[in-house]
Amino acid sequence: MPQAALAALAVLGVTAYLALCAAFLWFVVWPFAGWLVLVGVLLGALGALVVLLSGPFAADTDLLTPDDVDGPWFPPAPPGHGRDRAWPHYLAGQARVDVGAMARRGRDALGALWSPLGGLLNPQAWLALWPLGIAGLLLLLAVTVGAVVTGLAVLALVVTGLALAALVWGAAGRLLRAVDALLRRRNRAAARCPYCFWRTTLPGYACACGLVHHDVRPSRLGVLVHRCRCGRPMPTTVSRAGRDHAPRCPQCDEALEDGSGVWTDVSIPVLGPVSAGKTSLIYAGLEALRRQAVAGGGTLEPRREADAARFREGVEQVRAGRVAKTEAAAPVGLVCTVTQGRRRALLHTFDAAGELFSTRSATEDLRFLDEAGQMIVVVDPFSIPEVADEVLRGPVDEAEAAPAVDPPEVAYDATVPRLRDFGARLDRTDLAVVVVKADLLVDHPIAADLRPDRLAVRRWLCDHGQDQLVVAAERDFAAVGYFLVSSHTGWEPDDRHTALAPLRWLAERGRLPLPPARTAVTVGAVGEPA
Repeated sequence: MPQAALAALAVLGVTAYLALCAAFLWFVVWPFAGWLVLVGVLLGALGALVVLLSGPFAADTDLLTPDDVDGPWFPPAPPGHGRDRAWPHYLAGQARVDVGAMARRGRDALGALWSPLGGLLNPQAWLALWPLGIAGLLLLLAVTVGAVVTGLAVLALVVTGLALAALVWGAAGRLLRAVDALLRRRNRAAARCPYCFWRTTLPGYACACGLVHHDVRPSRLGVLVHRCRCGRPMPTTVSRAGRDHAPRCPQCDEALEDGSGVWTDVSIPVLGPVSAGKTSLIYAGLEALRRQAVAGGGTLEPRREADAARFREGVEQVRAGRVAKTEAAAPVGLVCTVTQGRRRALLHTFDAAGELFSTRSATEDLRFLDEAGQMIVVVDPFSIPEVADEVLRGPVDEAEAAPAVDPPEVAYDATVPRLRDFGARLDRTDLAVVVVKADLLVDHPIAADLRPDRLAVRRWLCDHGQDQLVVAAERDFAAVGYFLVSSHTGWEPDDRHTALAPLRWLAERGRLPLPPARTAVTVGAVGEPA
């Protein structure tokens, strides 16, 4: 066949092919282009919704567990025990993981949508199928546009919603923390460990599985509840957790008294040298306080049976005038529950052997002194040289008075520097200076002007060589009260020299719930029927 004929046939074939393609585009593609675009956009939008919303539930999406609370999704854990092993709140970390999973799945789906197009972009295939390719490309572009717009809109809505929820969640958590802290601060709630004497406003609480949660305040682990690693819910805020969970010491992990961290907590250490009368003052003062509390419709009871037995024995010894010497091995703490109406409180009194107050180094390990808002320093008048020279005329007098081995300022000078060294806020601490053994002192001429009046006791101390102690106490402490007490007769609240006076003054300043001071007392001694 001549070349001219072949060329004519080729031109004719190309013309026919182009005519068919034009007819296809004009009569098939163009009339349905709008519908094609609409269907593509709808398919893309629907596909984007399915792909994005299934992202958080995909098998390859990370799930943050209690073991991840110290991981990169969270800020550094607080010092000490670190962050509790509880399930993190969704908004604290899992929300960001899920948003990232949604974005990744959307990106991967778009890549999978366009990946088959690579095989069709060769010249031969494009020349043969370009009319169909235009229709397919139009559909693919419509699907892509619908998917991208919908995906971005969904992600924007999700991120905005999560951000608003996180703001509300964070504000609610801060509000709950503030209210809980305010209520406990108003009640002066705290927890004092009876074993290591550590004092804290944030005890730990044990889950039923045994795991101790050391910070139950609203946080990244939950606003209303913390979910323990075992799956059990743990109420947030100390006030709620303390209702039905056992408190634990954050320092030694020992069990604390029920109500620790929630109830008012008053700690009263008693300072003084050997034989000053510290133990007698504690038992006589607690018995007088117990009587007054019961007479006012309240209670004062030791928390443990062993403490109750020791309390009864101590009161009997005080009444009999034969109080056993405190052992020097370790301080003795007595914890009592005080109730008045709906209010409840824990009262801690601490009695340490006088040898532990003899030097600065001896006081080093007296942890019960730390953060004690109230203190008592016992002044044995017969250890004051001027009083001893006039009153103690012989062995009989000395045996009856049993004077302290050191003058009053020794225990004070050994203890106060230790408190400063350990960061104690003495400017927020109240001190009761208690002159004891009043029943043996007041009948002597040297005590002619000594009365159970605070100004009179202060003046008498200054007049008899204790002016430096008075000046130091009033310089160092927030408030100082002066009292004249007889522990032998002072276990009666209405006694002239009652041991109740200093204990009640300190307890009131510590906001311990007590009946009115003039409540009539008609109850029996501890262990006796009222």
